[in-house]
Amino acid sequence: MRLLVLAFLTVALAGPREAESCGPFLPMAQFTYVSQPPQGVFAHGQLGILLPSYHRRYLVIAYRYLTGVPLTREEASEFDPQPPPAPLQPTPVSPTPVEQWLAARKQVPGVPAVQGIAEDRAGRPPNQFQFYQNCLDDAFRNSTLTLAERIRRWGASSLAVAEWVRGQDAVFENCRDGSTIPPALTGVDPLLAADRRYQIAAAEFYSEDYAGAERDFGAVGADSASPWHDLGRLMVARTQIREATVAKDLSQLKDAAETLEAILQDPQETKWHASARGLQDFVAARIDPQARMLALGEKLMRPGDGREFSTALFDYTYLWDGTNRGPADKSDLADWITTFAGRNWSHALERWRAQPDDAWLVASLLWVPYDNAAIPDLLAAAHRVDPAAPAWPTVTFYGISRAIARGDTEAARSWADSALAIQQTPDVHNVFLAQRLKLSRGWDDFLRFTPRTPVALNYDGIDSDSPVQDGGQVVSQKTAAFDMDFTAPFNVEVPLGRWVDAASTVDLPAALRADIAQAGWVRAVVLHRPTEAQALAQRLAELRPQLRSPLQSWLAEKDADAARFKAVLLMMRTPGLQPEVRPGFGRLTADGQIDDFRDNWWTLSEPKAAEGTPAAPPDFLPEPERATGRKEWQQLLSTAAQATDYLSSETIAWARLHRDDPRVPEALHLAVRTSRYTSNATPTRFPKQAFQLLHSWYPKSTWAAQTPYWY
Repeated sequence: MRLLVLAFLTVALAGPREAESCGPFLPMAQFTYVSQPPQGVFAHGQLGILLPSYHRRYLVIAYRYLTGVPLTREEASEFDPQPPPAPLQPTPVSPTPVEQWLAARKQVPGVPAVQGIAEDRAGRPPNQFQFYQNCLDDAFRNSTLTLAERIRRWGASSLAVAEWVRGQDAVFENCRDGSTIPPALTGVDPLLAADRRYQIAAAEFYSEDYAGAERDFGAVGADSASPWHDLGRLMVARTQIREATVAKDLSQLKDAAETLEAILQDPQETKWHASARGLQDFVAARIDPQARMLALGEKLMRPGDGREFSTALFDYTYLWDGTNRGPADKSDLADWITTFAGRNWSHALERWRAQPDDAWLVASLLWVPYDNAAIPDLLAAAHRVDPAAPAWPTVTFYGISRAIARGDTEAARSWADSALAIQQTPDVHNVFLAQRLKLSRGWDDFLRFTPRTPVALNYDGIDSDSPVQDGGQVVSQKTAAFDMDFTAPFNVEVPLGRWVDAASTVDLPAALRADIAQAGWVRAVVLHRPTEAQALAQRLAELRPQLRSPLQSWLAEKDADAARFKAVLLMMRTPGLQPEVRPGFGRLTADGQIDDFRDNWWTLSEPKAAEGTPAAPPDFLPEPERATGRKEWQQLLSTAAQATDYLSSETIAWARLHRDDPRVPEALHLAVRTSRYTSNATPTRFPKQAFQLLHSWYPKSTWAAQTPYWY
């Protein structure tokens, strides 16, 4: 990470994240990765399905595997997950380099006390609200070591040591701001005089007097008697680089390059060659980032040491991100990344024709139009890829997608079935399931290819690819979920009779059958469908034991109106009951508890045909059944689009006819509560009516006392 951590880089002041007006940010399930798959798995060759949205570091690694140059074990191990830290022990905290320096100078009597030193300095206008670390840790470490040597030479109580400390204090006064230069010394110990000359140059460096620092560090380097002689020329180079980066005088980069090259050519300065090479890389990147990327790309394509690979990879992608352009005209690696992440299908196809490897096959299958004459050749090549090859999931996915787009439904279906028969990671399996669901030949297919495994999460579209474990216990335990390609058509086009069937099928895990039975029971009650409601209640009582008792009570009720009120009361007592199945993690709060973010009951609306919303499989149900399902959906919208209206109106109707029912005060209270805690509920007259009935008929009840307001 050489390009980032060098001392002279400017660091922007970290400000607070911009305030968002649409929180909270709740975990959303991902069934594949968007940009950052698990790097430990990826680096060992399990590439999954490559997407153009992947960060470039992953595309570099992918290109190595796709071109037959897999990462070495040492290279791949650099990306392995680190073991969790050991439990914290009550061990003493090591002092920082600044604290070590402050403690060391206390050994010297008579010098003024210093409480602390700020290491960061503000930039020059108009960048005065940006800061960079002016005085690095090594400056304080070296000062501590030098002070210890001078104390051994002169003694802690000597005037020479006190003067040395005063000079160093002046140097560090410049870390934060100002321009404090220690005075030159004459007639003193030659070593102290040499130290002071170096301190003057350092003070000029930290105070941003770069011309003075370059002059005086040069003089130090020219003085063979100075103990700092061999460091002088390296400090000249650092001064030139600092002036180029902080003072924005880019002409200094060329001078720095010449100074560093002179150091590297000087056998007397071997001890500084490693540092000079690091600085030289930084300067080269600033002078000509494309040339530096070209050199790094060549290095990345040669198997070697793990640490060197990870460092080069960081530098390569850092430079590319900064310039938003790679050397595509001079590097096969950069050419492939540019093409794969872009839409240049004609170039991808041209390269594949000239170099028919997996890398260019992947890029071509992704972007070449489905009706292009080359597609049959590309599909044939995709079929020839060995399932053990790193490219296989990607070429298979894009190949099936192209076959679907071309209308080759039978071929695509057969290909997808073959892909699903091969064991893959959950993210790859999910994608093949989605393709096979799109190719469903009927109801059984539609259910069989529905269950998905969450592999990552994001927070309302941000921070994608976060580990599922980050979402907490409820999210982590969700091992099977629906995606929108199921829930969108199921909620709108599937008639209730099919809901009963889906709640019993062995093709769905029990948790998903329970979700269908629960939403289906609510829907059946609202639509006055007692046969389906009873069947779904029986399934739900088996699958959700926490609801068994109230459901059995409802099932035992013979009077239809009384059963209806029992159902409404159960819905109001159970905020998690809704007439829709939901994709992903669904509701994160227990069904019987109020969700703090108002994810309670329901507010329905006609789904919008947003870009990216999956269309229903054309053959998953006969059209007459789909028409029945759409009719039921419209009835649901007209009857109970908003839970608070439906539940309140049903409660008020029952209360007017059964004023002596002891459950009515609670029901009226709960009706008011639904209007308070249902997300996106539009205020209507019903909660107010429930409030007025509660307080006029039952003013001394505990339920009235718990309901001081209506909403």
